[in-house]
Amino acid sequence: MLSKEEMNEFFERLKNDDRFMKIFNEFMNEFKVKFVIHDEPDKDLKNILKKCPDDLLNMIWKETMPEAAAIEGDREYREKTLLEEIPQNLEAYLPFVSPSEWNLFASVLEGSYLVETASGYFDKLIPCGWCFAFLTKEDMLVFDIPEEVHSVLKKIEDPDIQAKMVLVGTIRMIHEICVALYGVYSLEQTMYILDTMAQDGEDTEVIKKHFESVSEILEDERFFCRFDDGYVSIKLDDETIQKILNSREDDWYHPDYEEIKSLMENESSEYKSTAEYDIAVRAINLGLQNKEYAQGIMNKIADGFKKKDWELSDALDFINDEEIVFATGAVGEAFIKALTYIYKTSRRWMLGGYSREEKDIRVRGMEAINIAIEENKRIYPNDPCPCGNKMKYKKCCGKYF
Repeated sequence: MLSKEEMNEFFERLKNDDRFMKIFNEFMNEFKVKFVIHDEPDKDLKNILKKCPDDLLNMIWKETMPEAAAIEGDREYREKTLLEEIPQNLEAYLPFVSPSEWNLFASVLEGSYLVETASGYFDKLIPCGWCFAFLTKEDMLVFDIPEEVHSVLKKIEDPDIQAKMVLVGTIRMIHEICVALYGVYSLEQTMYILDTMAQDGEDTEVIKKHFESVSEILEDERFFCRFDDGYVSIKLDDETIQKILNSREDDWYHPDYEEIKSLMENESSEYKSTAEYDIAVRAINLGLQNKEYAQGIMNKIADGFKKKDWELSDALDFINDEEIVFATGAVGEAFIKALTYIYKTSRRWMLGGYSREEKDIRVRGMEAINIAIEENKRIYPNDPCPCGNKMKYKKCCGKYF
């Protein structure tokens, strides 16, 4: 994985390649002709649609009018139809706007957008006609939002819209947590997460009522997809899905409220930074002097533990393949110690969300409890847990048995 510095160096070298620059410039020129309006920014949607290149107008038509099998009517008809449909389409979609899309809208409205993030605008906002790119006389690329679209965005202050956004946001969060823990998960698991999130007495019946319909819409975002009677991470192939289903047992990890809260707070980062994770990154970085690359190495290792059920030897083989050399023997020992902890405590899709450490404790706990049952002994909630974990039974195996 290349760092930003290496990427910049790579493109600097490409700039000296005449063939590459010729192809790149031809692509950019064609792109500007087809999808960028060559004029000063305009706030009036009617005027903007008149100025749109044919390719841009056709793209917006296909995105806004998916039920239309082909480009219908002459240009004047399409402009008139889109003038009404674009704001209506956004208003219907408003509760489903993702946090990243809100950030894009906000950056345009504040004038704080970066050309480097232009792909974000062209990925969703521009194809829907919610934002447009203008090329000024000074050859500057400027993004702007029509007033009609801006007026719809202001409806975020409407209590009904806000209630729908909370509903959608909660369901989105539940799916993100389930993907992080299980990879492949059922409706039962999503409902468990929902009930646990609502410990403060919040009424969950409304969310349960709309869960299925909202999930179908969120599925279009390609974060997860349908699988039999449940859901699956979009990143999984069929072979991995079967491995997960074949390897894990009937039971699955039940996170408590504190862990769910922690997962919610770390939704923007797939791997939560822990003391051991930071030690491992620093150990790799001492030899590389490239923190981003070091983080990338650890993320791939965490990915292997979580999604591929790697053994410790698999992680060490990966380190060797990457030709990582530690600065001193002590640094290497600190890395191994941190890596071993991460290996034991990483939640694994193949184990239904359990870590290796938890699975071992559960096996010992089940054996101890079976012995207690055979000897007709009663285990009380505040008794030491039979598994030997030095915790109260109610806080340990009692949560599961």
